[in-house]
Amino acid sequence: IYPLVGNICIDNLIPQLRQVFDVWRYDHRYCNLVADEWFEVAVPWYSALLQQYLPNSEKLVSWLQHSQGKHFIHGDFTLSNVYLDSGNKIVVIDYENATLGPLLWDETTLVYSFIEQKQFDIAKQIYDAFRCNKEMLRTICSIRLAQSMRKSQNVMQRFEAYEFVMHNY
Repeated sequence: IYPLVGNICIDNLIPQLRQVFDVWRYDHRYCNLVADEWFEVAVPWYSALLQQYLPNSEKLVSWLQHSQGKHFIHGDFTLSNVYLDSGNKIVVIDYENATLGPLLWDETTLVYSFIEQKQFDIAKQIYDAFRCNKEMLRTICSIRLAQSMRKSQNVMQRFEAYEFVMHNY
């Protein structure tokens, strides 16, 4: 398997992503694999993280608190967890953050991941193809920045992505 970066044929990628997400959404066995922790764990954790590290995050926290948490999500659908095999088929690893969460969370997380890698055209195409929304993208971007600030890692890279998202979405 190899990373999902570099020269990507977006025309092949989007249908494969749709297939992955459709399986997760319509095969209820995936929902049975996780506990519904979105409101009990994810929302309080993300809200506290945002409030601690990003001033004026009230709108993001409000968005989180009103988000729906009933769809299976990988929880960390970033370029570090999505690969292509030798036949150019998507392989997803690291399901430890899987939970029931808001629709389009994984798609939007992937958009953010491409933005972070400065692959803006691919990010925009995925954003448009899945009809992601800017509030979710801004929230995910802000959470990623706050996580970096908490750990003092990749802060500048994530701040640049944050600035890009806030100005372009």
